[in-house]
Amino acid sequence: MTKGVAVRRPSAVECENCAKNARYGYEIASRACFWPVAMFAPNVQRAKAISDELSARYQNARSEATRRGTADLLDLATTLGGKTVPVTTVAVSFAYDFFMRERALYAAYARQVEAGLRAPAEDLDDKRRRIADTSLYAGSGADINFAALSLDGYGVSAWGDIHLELDQRAVGYRSSVLEENSLKGLRRRKHPENRCRWVRDRT
Repeated sequence: MTKGVAVRRPSAVECENCAKNARYGYEIASRACFWPVAMFAPNVQRAKAISDELSARYQNARSEATRRGTADLLDLATTLGGKTVPVTTVAVSFAYDFFMRERALYAAYARQVEAGLRAPAEDLDDKRRRIADTSLYAGSGADINFAALSLDGYGVSAWGDIHLELDQRAVGYRSSVLEENSLKGLRRRKHPENRCRWVRDRT
C-alpha cells in the first residue's frame, strides 16, 4: 500500500423507492430495499396469480362466520392483522456485525449455507426447508427471506435473541404473506400454497 494514498469509498445517495441513503456508486440495486431489481419479485407475482382464489376463500370464510354468528370474531382478526408488523429474529453476533459493518447484508438461509456463513440444519430439516422453498417459489426459493407478522414486536424466538422490525417501505413492495410457517405447511399438507401479496397501506 502506498503511503499517503487514501482509498475513496463511494458515498451513498437516497433511494427513490425507500428514501434511505442506500444507493452506492454503480451498484444496480439499493442496499436497503433492492430497488429496482426486486420490482418484479417472483413471490409477489405468484401471489397475484392466485389472488382470485384467495378472495373466494375469504368470502367463503365470511359467509361461514356469518352463518355461525362469529362474524365479529372474523372482523376482530382482520383488524388485528392490519396492526401487525414484519419482524425477523437473528443471533446477537449477527446483529452486532450487521449494524457495525456498512457492507454487511442479510442473506436467506440457503445462500448463507452455500457461502459457508452458517452450518445447515439437521439433514431432514435442511431437506424440508429446501423443498418448501422450491415448492412455493421454484428457482427463486434460495433468495427468499422470511419474517413473522407480529402484534408486539417480537418475532420467532427460535431464530435468535434479537428481534428486528422491518421497514415496510423497504420490504413491502417485494413481500408476500403465508398463512403459516412454510416448513410446517409442507409437513402438514405437502404443498403450502396459501399465500397473498403484501398490500397494506401505512401512509
